[in-house]
Amino acid sequence: MILSPALCHLLQQEADWRQQTINLNASENYSSPLVKQLVGLHPSYDCYPFPPAGGNIEGVWQFSGPPYLQGIEHLLNHLGQQLLACPILDARPKGGQAAEITLLVSLANAGDSLFYVQEHDGGHFGLKVISQKMGIRLIPLCFDPVSQQIDVPKTIKRLQNTWNHATARKIILIGQSFILRPLALSELITAAKNSFPDVIIGCDISHTLGLIIGQQLPNPILQGVDVIHGSTHKTLPGPQKGIIGFPATFNPAQREIIQQTLSPGLQSQCGTSEILALAVTLEEMRVYGKMYAQAVCYHARYLAEKLDRCGFNVVGKTFGFTETHQIWIIMGSEQQAWQAFSQLHRAGIRAYPAALPFVQQWGLRLGTAAVTRLGFSTTEIDQVVLWIQQVLLDNIPPEQIAKPVKQLMQGFPLQQLRYTLPDRLLSQQLCAPTALGCSE
Repeated sequence: MILSPALCHLLQQEADWRQQTINLNASENYSSPLVKQLVGLHPSYDCYPFPPAGGNIEGVWQFSGPPYLQGIEHLLNHLGQQLLACPILDARPKGGQAAEITLLVSLANAGDSLFYVQEHDGGHFGLKVISQKMGIRLIPLCFDPVSQQIDVPKTIKRLQNTWNHATARKIILIGQSFILRPLALSELITAAKNSFPDVIIGCDISHTLGLIIGQQLPNPILQGVDVIHGSTHKTLPGPQKGIIGFPATFNPAQREIIQQTLSPGLQSQCGTSEILALAVTLEEMRVYGKMYAQAVCYHARYLAEKLDRCGFNVVGKTFGFTETHQIWIIMGSEQQAWQAFSQLHRAGIRAYPAALPFVQQWGLRLGTAAVTRLGFSTTEIDQVVLWIQQVLLDNIPPEQIAKPVKQLMQGFPLQQLRYTLPDRLLSQQLCAPTALGCSE
């Protein structure tokens, strides 16, 4: 089979772009060679997460596949307990939003009032969209913009003004796509459950999952959250999937409703290869998670401090700029943020323009998870800061920066990531490049 010149050109452009770009997007990461290979291992989505009408053959995760598939479920549950205090870790959601939609559909009905983190305070826009479609009224939790923490007294008063003890469903979903500090949840959870013992509190850990497993941020489950959910490709360097984690204390009947809603309700399959890839990622984190997460958070604060010294308006100086993987730089208007993003893009530095929470100005959200996996040290971060300064403050043409960026990235090949499993021989064997035939 010979690929067309057009497709060969596109494939080469993609490979070059990935290898020649410094990725500071807080939502992205690099998966290990073994994880990437596993994603394409199976010929199709061959894991059926529910039984046919005739009943189970091997278990609820499959009805016609090899017996080892049931072992995947057991392994993930073991890792869930070990890494997240969740003895049931459902890895079937196809993504973080799929997991959140599952909880929403399972726990709430039209006309219900659900408390959440609004975009103004760092929340994700997706929850608002699906809630409006379902007829669910969203009510924002109250935040202190200076500390970027939930204002518990105001929030509890708002809960009490909205719900009464006869309200059938009381749900709080906490999650931030923009997060410089972990939320102190224990006080809120204790106060909410004292007022409403039947409240269900979920937490979206999409951005912080790898840092929680790496013990750099508190585990919401250990703070009293009822259920966690999120995507698996941000600070956790896994495939693009989602998880729902249930602690041992979670009501089994409610858990069954949630899992049945997920599949067969919202998904008819989940994909063996992606679940295997996620298991490998969790094993990587079991071995290297603490070292990796420490490095990510250290690099983030180091990058923020360096940018501040250069004259950038970095958010969060009163608390050391950041306690996570994220750094926020205020640029001013929406147009200024997009212009800064465009200039860095032309220089080979990937960022993310956005309306920044709490400060209510536009800027750039940066992250250090990807470059940490790549193997950057403070030496490389110093160089990146200089390039950002030259492009955005000194007005040096981005094209002049792109060449040295490419030269730096040549020393950090994507096939040699840090914090990966020690069986490098297996990774190299599975991921050996194959020659592409291209017609002239």
